[in-house]
Amino acid sequence: MISKFFIERPVLANVLAILMIVIGGVALFSLPVAQYPNVVPPTISVTTRYPGASARNVVDTVALPIEQQVNGVDGMIYMQSYSASDGSYSLTVTFKIGMDINFAQVLVQNRVSSALASLPQAVQAQGVTVQQKSTAVLMFVTLSSPDSRYDSLFLANYATIISRISCRVCPASATSISSAPASTRCGSGSTPTSCTHAR
Repeated sequence: MISKFFIERPVLANVLAILMIVIGGVALFSLPVAQYPNVVPPTISVTTRYPGASARNVVDTVALPIEQQVNGVDGMIYMQSYSASDGSYSLTVTFKIGMDINFAQVLVQNRVSSALASLPQAVQAQGVTVQQKSTAVLMFVTLSSPDSRYDSLFLANYATIISRISCRVCPASATSISSAPASTRCGSGSTPTSCTHAR
């Protein structure tokens, strides 16, 4: 009965449809976005550096003691780690949805503190950083040298010194710097360096 009413009056149906779209567009700007529930599981990042060590040494002397302590922390779903040939180590611990991220950070911090005594002296001097991390990418920034004056190493250092300092003013943010391989070239012949800012 109702459908027949609008089928016989197409102009009225179109006017109502346009009116509903306008009302929805106006209401979109007043939605309480801050009150939306979290749909992404909270993650905690553990990072440190072992100067002069290979990736194998980092796994044996840094990753193993830390992961043995962190494994099984309350509310954890899974964890993944990365050891690089420059001596850097990063561990990402993912917790179940609904877990308080501040409480999760305290739990991981306590576990990492228990592993500090078994880490090499050079790693203890560098320190182990435990911070909140978001998997949502906020922006990508790409640096390039139009006249090929600067190589990828220079651009990566520039991004680390300038961009990362600027990104740290945002709470719960993390910045990763990655350089493209030498075979990857821009149209102008320069090697790009990308800076990913996640929040």
